[in-house]
Amino acid sequence: GGKSLKSKRKTKSSMMKSSAPRGFQGTSSMMEYKSTTLGQQLTEATADDSLADVTFVVGPERKIVKGLRIVMAARNKFLRKMLYDSKTEDGGLKNTFELPQTHGVSFDLMVKFIHSGGLTWEPHQTVQLLEVSIDFEVSELVCFPPH
Repeated sequence: GGKSLKSKRKTKSSMMKSSAPRGFQGTSSMMEYKSTTLGQQLTEATADDSLADVTFVVGPERKIVKGLRIVMAARNKFLRKMLYDSKTEDGGLKNTFELPQTHGVSFDLMVKFIHSGGLTWEPHQTVQLLEVSIDFEVSELVCFPPH
C-alpha cells in the first residue's frame, strides 16, 4: 500500500514539474519565476524618450546612445559613479555625457548588454568591444567564457 502511494506522488510531482509554465521552477519549499522578457523590455525602454533618462554622445561620429540611469548604475559601479556624481550647474544630475574618445558601436553594444544581460556581436567587433568593456569596467564582458 505505502509504496504505491509514494510512487503515485512521485509521478504527480513529476507531472506538475513538467507541466509548469515556462520560467517557473519549484522546490519542495520555494517557487521561483524568472522573466524571459525583462532584458528585452529594458533594452526597448532605452529607445523610448519618455523612459530613457541618460544620453551618451559617443565617438568622433557622435553616435547617440540612450540608457536607463538606474539600470546602468545598478549593474556597473563605474557607470554608477559617473551617472550619479556628475552634476549640472544647478546641482541636478547630468543627463548628457560626451565620450569623444570611445568607440560608438562598441559602447552601444556594451550598453545593450548592461540593460539586457545578453549580447550578440560580429567577430570583427570583439577587440573594440573588449576595449570599451575594460574602459568602463564591465567585468562580465571582460571575463566572458569562451564558447
